[in-house]
Amino acid sequence: MRHNCNSLVQLEILPQPPPDRAGDNPWPEWPKIYRLDYGQEEAKARFGSDPRVYLTTAKKFVGDENGQVKAVHTVEIQWQKNEKGQFVPIEVPGTETYVTSFGLVSHNCIPIDPFYLSWKARASGFEARFIELAGAVNSQMPDHVVDLVAESLNRDGRAIRGSKILILGVAYKADIDDTRESPSLDIMEELRERGALIEYSDPYVPTLDFFGLKLESVALTPARLRRYDCVVIATAHKGFPWEEILEHGRAIVDTRNALRGHRSEKIVRL
Repeated sequence: MRHNCNSLVQLEILPQPPPDRAGDNPWPEWPKIYRLDYGQEEAKARFGSDPRVYLTTAKKFVGDENGQVKAVHTVEIQWQKNEKGQFVPIEVPGTETYVTSFGLVSHNCIPIDPFYLSWKARASGFEARFIELAGAVNSQMPDHVVDLVAESLNRDGRAIRGSKILILGVAYKADIDDTRESPSLDIMEELRERGALIEYSDPYVPTLDFFGLKLESVALTPARLRRYDCVVIATAHKGFPWEEILEHGRAIVDTRNALRGHRSEKIVRL
């Protein structure tokens, strides 16, 4: 989009999620439903539709003598259970497509990479159990963090519902402004669904479109830190005032080991 492309397609190896929760996805699990992130919304506004093509992946890239990608082979896939009961992607015969390009940029969503690597490993005859486990851990971690928030609040006899919670960092990783696929957003959404009052602070992300809400990053001061029932360290930006956070935060869930070396009963770690 920011390179002024004339068209945009995002290959999505997974199927399109349903518009509402499925029967096997009850509350309070993270809702696995169809939604657009900010980049997809931007593409839809410009080109008129969701850029994602589901159950499709890149099979082969073709380059020129200068190392520039000039074409890509794509193929449709289906997810099927193998003899161990694990879902694996299977190519659909006769669906391979050869796409030429004058300026192709390819990017895999980071949380999907373990599943893609697992598929490629199997294609080469390697067992990929640990890669699959990495993908499972990635997808389950936001739920675990929310459980830690509940544990932290319970120490003071509080529940998540009605509690004021500050999320420190919404970027995908430290010291960048990219929120795509950030686990912070999953944590915030689940906390909101469970009735928490959410605010965030991120020096790299001054505003955030959060499921129809326009949020603004709050400044960190001792007085403000004391207002929250729990502070969740989701992204460990170097510029955060860690000593102040530790001194004035009432309860802290440290998902990044940002407070390593400090001992305090108010800290809950992964």
